[in-house]
Amino acid sequence: MSAPRLQRRPQRLTCAVLVATGFVLFVTAVQADRSQAQSQLAAGHYPEALAEVNLLLIQHPDDAELAFLRARILAASGQNEAAISTYRTLVQRFPKNPAPYNNLATLLAARGEFTSAAEQLLTGLQIDPVYQVLLNNLLALYAHEAAVAYQRALDPAGTNTATAGPPDLTVLQSLGAK
Repeated sequence: MSAPRLQRRPQRLTCAVLVATGFVLFVTAVQADRSQAQSQLAAGHYPEALAEVNLLLIQHPDDAELAFLRARILAASGQNEAAISTYRTLVQRFPKNPAPYNNLATLLAARGEFTSAAEQLLTGLQIDPVYQVLLNNLLALYAHEAAVAYQRALDPAGTNTATAGPPDLTVLQSLGAK
């Protein structure tokens, strides 16, 4: 082998190590920023958490976990329409992940759209038929619907104005949660 060829190997190795190190540092920084936003969400600091996630999404627009976190922040801060819109975008862009279907269903059920909520849960279950949270939420939704129908059957005149609130459905905290 010639001397220049031998000299290129260490340079290539050094370059590869630098690229790998840069990637690891980059991923670690994104995870740290995501953790910061999650901490702010947990502490109820919604504007700060949302600002942090929005900045991260500008840098990483295809990061599904960041978009999911954004939707969670919006929902926690009472911006349900924006959260619903974000979850709808997530299910369109990442249709193979059942978690956004679940959280979208919880918001739809909370505003009384039980049929739409059930459709979202069923779609999520088509992706992962044994996803326990989806199954439990669908069961709770159907039980709620049955209770409402039973109440109507007992009071056909509608004189009893007491109504059941929305079902208590579980919200997922991350895309990988089951």
